[in-house]
Amino acid sequence: MDMDMDISSDSNSQDEKLSDFSECSDSSHETGSSSDSYENEVSSSCDNESSSDDKESQSSRDDDRTNESSSGNDSSESLSDTDGYESSSDDGHKHTFEWNSQIPKKPLKLFNDTSNVSHQNYSNFRPIDFFKLLFTEQLLQLIWKQTNIYGGEYVSIDESMVKFKGRCSLKQYVPMKPIKRGFKIWVLADSANGYMYDFQIYKGKDTDRTTSLGEHVVKTMVKEIHFSYRKVFFDNYFTTPDLLRYLYKKGLYAAGTIRGNRKNLPADFCCSNQKLNYGEYEYITSDYLVLYKWQDKKPVFLLSNFHDPTSYGIIYRKKKDGGTTTVTCPTSIIDYNRFMGGVDRADQRKESYALDRKSRRWWLRIFFNFLNISLSNSFVIYESCTGRNLSYLEYLSSITRGLQGKTF
Repeated sequence: MDMDMDISSDSNSQDEKLSDFSECSDSSHETGSSSDSYENEVSSSCDNESSSDDKESQSSRDDDRTNESSSGNDSSESLSDTDGYESSSDDGHKHTFEWNSQIPKKPLKLFNDTSNVSHQNYSNFRPIDFFKLLFTEQLLQLIWKQTNIYGGEYVSIDESMVKFKGRCSLKQYVPMKPIKRGFKIWVLADSANGYMYDFQIYKGKDTDRTTSLGEHVVKTMVKEIHFSYRKVFFDNYFTTPDLLRYLYKKGLYAAGTIRGNRKNLPADFCCSNQKLNYGEYEYITSDYLVLYKWQDKKPVFLLSNFHDPTSYGIIYRKKKDGGTTTVTCPTSIIDYNRFMGGVDRADQRKESYALDRKSRRWWLRIFFNFLNISLSNSFVIYESCTGRNLSYLEYLSSITRGLQGKTF
């Protein structure tokens, strides 16, 4: 879905401001015999059923994508109609250019809505039953390949570290992280509950990659959720204008912080000597992209492809004397702070009661990490299906008793 640039400017200087911004290419840093026959019959029947289901689901997904691509032309035509926005100094904000008010609002297509799940169907299930489900071959393929079970509207992409100090070519050194040495894992997680949809172990520089590392990681992680119209959030390590345009064409909304000195951003906007007052913000637009500059203690830059730049809210900040004060903040930054912590939420849960052993064998460290991820994901499924208010510690204790053959 190609979008034409829709920018109105009042002077030639404003046209020059977006000349670099429209050319978006970024270079980022790299950093018994009878029983056996019966089991074979059951397994073969299950394989046939699963293969037929996969074909049906694949054909339906292709039809959906065909329909979405055909409807994309209509949405591109609707974007050509714009409503002008006159900036006003009464609200204390500095606004630049005109905003395309007709943002395409397509229905959110969740792959599995758990709001209608009957809790009575799982009333007799124990935590050990949900945990054992993750070790069946069919469900493992369903989770790791289709990665859209119990999918929410908001997802986030971030990196996670697995501690390891032994010898391995995959080991990375990240001095700004709490775990400085270990394996770096890219994770796609649900922003609401920390459910990990997909992961990818960083194995070093790839010579076949043509884009920046952050952009390449995001494109790889979201392949299975194209045209689901989810909202994806990531930090300044991944964000580029080219990436947000790509995600928009693939039916995904995205937002992320971006560095002010990033290549091909308008220097007169990002590096301007004109200082904003605390809580003020300004923005520029290019096609359906919006670049924000919000003055906190330091300038904060954020790039989005679905937010309305004229929308803002109120946040609360603490003073030195212990009191609170209200600060104006764009809605895009409020949403970013709210939905960016999906991977951190998953790490916090799995590290609170982690199954861990010291070892110099690198594969064993990764195995324990994936075991903790399986426990965390099964806990999210258990809560969604049963509706029981059970703490994570109680859930793990129940699984331990179940593995010992004891009842719940």
